[in-house]
Amino acid sequence: MNTINLHYCDRRVLIVCHQVVVLCMRYILEELTEPEILAIDKKAEILNCGIVRYDFEPDATGVCVPKLEVWNHGAPLEAEGAAKTAEPDAMTGTR
Repeated sequence: MNTINLHYCDRRVLIVCHQVVVLCMRYILEELTEPEILAIDKKAEILNCGIVRYDFEPDATGVCVPKLEVWNHGAPLEAEGAAKTAEPDAMTGTR
């Protein structure tokens, strides 16, 4: 995250990752407590292809602070008529 901050602070950044990393990033960016992040994790599964979006705006001291704008949003799935699922992808290849 420090590398992103140093090299891309004035750009949009796309990070593609799995549930644990998504939750770890929320934990860090929002400075949540362990009980808070565990409650978020229990509330709902992270959607496959779900979107999480933060906007960073300067506070009174000029430091950019993350603001959660979109959480676990499944719009790309809905637009394509795909079913939402938290289930792992089925194995389809052959050996």
